[in-house]
Amino acid sequence: MVGGYKTVQSGHSDPECTHVIMTLGEYNELLQEIRDAAADGKRVKDEAARAAATSAANAEAAVKKIQADAAQKIAQLQNKVETERAGKEYQIGLNQDFKRIARERANADRGIKPKKERSGYVVLSSRQKKYKYKENRHDIAEVYLWETVIQTPYVVSFTAEQAMTETQELFARDEQGHWLIGRLGIDGEYDGKYEDMIDDPRCAAWKDDNIIVEKIFNANAKVGYWEIIITHTKPLDNIGTELL
Repeated sequence: MVGGYKTVQSGHSDPECTHVIMTLGEYNELLQEIRDAAADGKRVKDEAARAAATSAANAEAAVKKIQADAAQKIAQLQNKVETERAGKEYQIGLNQDFKRIARERANADRGIKPKKERSGYVVLSSRQKKYKYKENRHDIAEVYLWETVIQTPYVVSFTAEQAMTETQELFARDEQGHWLIGRLGIDGEYDGKYEDMIDDPRCAAWKDDNIIVEKIFNANAKVGYWEIIITHTKPLDNIGTELL
């Protein structure tokens, strides 16, 4: 028996063991192990905190990089849009100047005065013509329509695509619904042939209108200008030497 404590037979694994007596050296060694374990725990905790801080810093840096990249891309796109817009406006300006010069030259060449004010579109002829179409699968019907030849201010050196594009000004309506060709008494243009129009349920409302049912472009090499040949349902109201 030591200090009032009885020694058990099976050591610290004995069920009757309640206390363990160690030497001072053993006790100090145990204390050191406890301190080492505590230090290890603190080190692990500190390392985890540093790792978390590093991760947060990396995440913040990644977010900032993404934001910076996005801002740079937006700036590049805005610059591209602005450049394209400026280029487009410049091209439109060039095209308008080109059209104006072409029209004025054409007017001067044909003796149309004042050359800077006239549109350059001239009615060359307007005649009645017989138009045949299929009324059904077997029968052929006839109707008298009108064919008008309009000389444009655009020379035949223009491509067909250019001529068709530029002469859209003749058929474009403004905000009030007015259009240049309307000065000849043309009321509308049907997207289809005459036989398609008369089968259209809306046709009854157009019976008193002068409707274009065909439009053909012709490069007249003899005189050197593009022409537009329109087929329409009624005679022109006003045939002058020019549309404007």
